[in-house]
Amino acid sequence: MLEFGSGMPTAWYAARAGKVLSIERDAEWFAEVSSRLTNLKNAELRLRASREAYLAIEDDRQFDLIMIDGAWRDDCAQLATQHLAPGGVIYCDNTDKQSGTSGDLTEARRLLIAFAEERNLPWTEITDFAPTQFFVERALWIGPNPPG
Repeated sequence: MLEFGSGMPTAWYAARAGKVLSIERDAEWFAEVSSRLTNLKNAELRLRASREAYLAIEDDRQFDLIMIDGAWRDDCAQLATQHLAPGGVIYCDNTDKQSGTSGDLTEARRLLIAFAEERNLPWTEITDFAPTQFFVERALWIGPNPPG
């Protein structure tokens, strides 16, 4: 799987995925997450501070799950459409928010829905509640078997 925006969910993904490639832009957060996840053998965490580096996927790899929960989400959405494996899922978190380096979430949502509709892929919007938050948030799920 490919994860834009490293964090505590990275360990959860690593426990369930064959391999996790996690990209982070913030050096301090990267150091914090890396120190907590040193025991993960199947997770590769990469610090990519610049926008160009953050969005650079070195090969034509395809991913079964692409999680967009970091910086420059509109650009990540475009990149995700190029690297999604057949039958895979793209999950774009916090599609109801706009802030700082998160990129244009409205554009990310538009790009992903257009991608899904062009390829006749199922998509749905999800309302979720994070245990560390006092409010619900929206996310976009592209692909089969959305959570019920």
